[in-house]
Amino acid sequence: MTALRSATIAAVVGTVLALMAPAKTLFAQGGGNPNPGVLPPNSSPFGRTYPEWSAAWLQWAFSQPVSTNPNFDPTGALANNAQSGPVFFLASVINLSGTVERTFSVPAGRAIFFPITTIEGDNACVEPPLTMDQLRAGAAALLATVEELHASVDGVPLRDLPRYRVISPVFSYTLPATDNLAQFFGCDISGAVSPAVSDGFFILLAPLSRGRHDVRFGATFGPGNNNFQFEVVDHMTIGP
Repeated sequence: MTALRSATIAAVVGTVLALMAPAKTLFAQGGGNPNPGVLPPNSSPFGRTYPEWSAAWLQWAFSQPVSTNPNFDPTGALANNAQSGPVFFLASVINLSGTVERTFSVPAGRAIFFPITTIEGDNACVEPPLTMDQLRAGAAALLATVEELHASVDGVPLRDLPRYRVISPVFSYTLPATDNLAQFFGCDISGAVSPAVSDGFFILLAPLSRGRHDVRFGATFGPGNNNFQFEVVDHMTIGP
């Protein structure tokens, strides 16, 4: 895994030397909710906190083969893969830069959850293993290279995005036997990976009204992450 790959979705095959840089927190967490239609970051929607939902999003992303993984999808054709429950996960991007534009449908009544950007760390293919403190510090260090965040719903920008910083609890995830994300990045493993942590910025939208809606989000990383930038544009039809 490289820092660039970490920035696009989450660090896929553990942590590397870049993750051991001293953490520099550029964004502070805060309370409150400045955006109508976004569930408050200190809330527990559908029985889970934002940090717990962030871990669930990463478990969803890692659980799917590369060939059918929505995070590799350039069109939206795979957006509904492995979706269940009251919350619909929007894919980010893996190994892609620039703008990715997708069109798909979302069942009515679903809340919508997505990472503006997130960094995940674990010890897959890392020797010697890092401590939990090192994993968390490494994720924070990569996140600190973010220079710009943006997100909007139907053309209306979401405000005060640093309030939506989410640090996950310790979690585990399960990789498919073949064609998995770790293997894609050169780490020949499968099955359960534990422990894992993540640090990022997540948004949970209350269910949108039926009809057409556009969600746009992205980030720019500074010189510490090769000036990488990406944007996801989702054209969604809600219903029936």
